[in-house]
Amino acid sequence: MRVAILLTILTSSSLLHAQEWQLVRPGWKYNYQLPGAEAISDQVFITSTETIGSDTVRYQFNRIAVFCDTCAIHLRTNVPQFLQGSVTSSENIWHFQEPNSIVVLPMAELGAAWLMDTAANIIAEVTAVDTLMFFGLEDVHKTISCSNGDLWVISREWGVVRMNERELVGIHGPDIGLLVPTLAQMYPYQVGDVVEYRKFGLSGNLGSLTFRTYQSKYNILDRTDEDSSIAFSTWRVEWRTVTLQQGSSGSHSTQYGEEMEFLYQTTPIELPYKDLLFSYPGELITTQHDLGDSPHFECIAQHGIDDDGRYILECDLLAEFGIGSVKYSEGIGLVNYEYGTGYSEYYWWLGSVINGDTLGTINSDDYLLDVEEFGQGNITAYPNPTRDVLILEGLEPGNGTYVLRDALGRIVLEEALNSPTATLDVSRLPEGVYFLSDRVGSRSVPVKVVIAR
Repeated sequence: MRVAILLTILTSSSLLHAQEWQLVRPGWKYNYQLPGAEAISDQVFITSTETIGSDTVRYQFNRIAVFCDTCAIHLRTNVPQFLQGSVTSSENIWHFQEPNSIVVLPMAELGAAWLMDTAANIIAEVTAVDTLMFFGLEDVHKTISCSNGDLWVISREWGVVRMNERELVGIHGPDIGLLVPTLAQMYPYQVGDVVEYRKFGLSGNLGSLTFRTYQSKYNILDRTDEDSSIAFSTWRVEWRTVTLQQGSSGSHSTQYGEEMEFLYQTTPIELPYKDLLFSYPGELITTQHDLGDSPHFECIAQHGIDDDGRYILECDLLAEFGIGSVKYSEGIGLVNYEYGTGYSEYYWWLGSVINGDTLGTINSDDYLLDVEEFGQGNITAYPNPTRDVLILEGLEPGNGTYVLRDALGRIVLEEALNSPTATLDVSRLPEGVYFLSDRVGSRSVPVKVVIAR
């Protein structure tokens, strides 16, 4: 995904006045990166335009959200980025504003100096002018050194290419350099491909709890691309189980089936935080989802690269909205989603087959539809109730990680258990009702555990 920027220094400043210096263009999105980052760190683009005079335009830039757990107001929204909140641009002056007032003179010659920031008394000077190849075009770059140690590099073609440690690495519009993957790149599935998911949900209260578990395999039959969504016509093979726990007793039911024309689409019908797929770093995501009847929630978008080199879009719920996270990955789509409060749900990608190549694990139709492979499970937990220690027997060695959830569905303990027996230390957990299952939810009913002292 990363595209290298070729910089070849040619001469000094023969093209200095060949044309007007361009700061930003409407409709383009400018991607910046910090040292050590593999993904995009910041993205700047115009949100509104106001014509002030014959040659002067005022642009408003996109803003970000910032979370502070030690502040009186935890969530700050509408926060300007490093290029400030707006800029007034003319041929000779770029005046950045909100919250600071910073003046850049794009036509200044080598050695020219000016007062860049009146409030902070910062003097700027053009210390280098170079002609070079940048993003495949012959370009002129000016280096501006500031009295406070700041360093700017501006480009005749591309605007601000460096501001201190941030460097311009890609631009949407001309689509050059490092870009955020498109929706089609996040969801590459075509006719004949397969994707499989596991879903787990918990709702109710201590007197009456309902567990829902689904495992769904989607065989892609058709694909329809729209501007901001993709609809997949699929053949779905699925099993689902519902367990109702009331006091010390409960009931259990399981359904298996195939559905030829099931519609899986990149909209809130199937995907939480859909707007995260179109996000920039730091954007406040407020999309409500339809996986369950949980309340509205918010998170702040983060961009990254996973261990396999795939571009990922993810965010964690802000504390006041519960406990949870969501992650999308280039070439896979939704990887996982977890939400825990009065209503809890968990959604995991298990595997895909794309153009004949298998990622993760894809189960056979026979496995998903075989009633006998589902059971109440053989896990035994004792003593139950317990005070400090929980002994487990009947674990499946291949299942790996087991989790203990509280009555709100939140994961409070997670252990890698690869032997048939294990001992869990629950001495630090408060009294109450808990439920044990494997990390991705097994075909057995979660085990109810009571801690009482």
